Amino acid sequence: MDVLANPHGVPAVLMSGPEVPMEAKAIRQALALCALGPVERLVLTPDLHVGPQVPVGVAFDTRGALVPGAIGNDVGCGMRLAVFDDAFELDAAALGARLRAVFFQGARDLRLRAEDRLAVLEHGLAALLEAPHVVDGDGGWAPVAEGLAGHVERVHRGGGIDAGGVDDALAAWARRTGERDSQLGSLGGGNHFCELQRVAEVSDGPTAWDWGLRTGALAVMVHAGSLGFGHVAAARGRAGAAAADAAAGHA
Repeated sequence: MDVLANPHGVPAVLMSGPEVPMEAKAIRQALALCALGPVERLVLTPDLHVGPQVPVGVAFDTRGALVPGAIGNDVGCGMRLAVFDDAFELDAAALGARLRAVFFQGARDLRLRAEDRLAVLEHGLAALLEAPHVVDGDGGWAPVAEGLAGHVERVHRGGGIDAGGVDDALAAWARRTGERDSQLGSLGGGNHFCELQRVAEVSDGPTAWDWGLRTGALAVMVHAGSLGFGHVAAARGRAGAAAADAAAGHA
């Protein structure tokens, strides 16, 4: 972790070590956000890189303002950190091979009906675990579901947000994806990743304790894209904004 010198006087932290190369242009673009309005804190992550308006890999706290440029087609990305038990014996090569197979080589093979996907969109992770029709290619879904069941309460809002129902465009997308789901639980491209990590340093003791992290601990971190879901949601949002602008222009 590195505290950055910020000419705008806003606290800015780079959550990365000196061994990770960073784009100077992306750092400048991130710091420039502090000139846009009431930004109170800025955090830069190791995957920082230049974006069209706002750099990718940045989080900032505002008061009384929203920054629409910070939301792109990847709206709805998700992150998960799984910490290994101290007694876990790790075969890094085997785990790496399995993760590559699941995420990039087609080993992941979930069969979901449209009703199951709609339930996931409306009710989150719990609905997926309760879906009776989930079948995967190697028969490993049952132990995965059993393991995930104990983690639902640690997932932000249970993996879902109550929106009062599923938007028509998203419902149509869910029905178009067919019996075999090619996106749910996958990574996507861009800056999305699955990493095997070791905790080198703890900078926030209370949070580390709450998450079960300690120096030297092993963990898997996944940053998954929103894929087709995100594109549909973003297109729907842009269409709604355009309609609102048009209505305001004729008012």
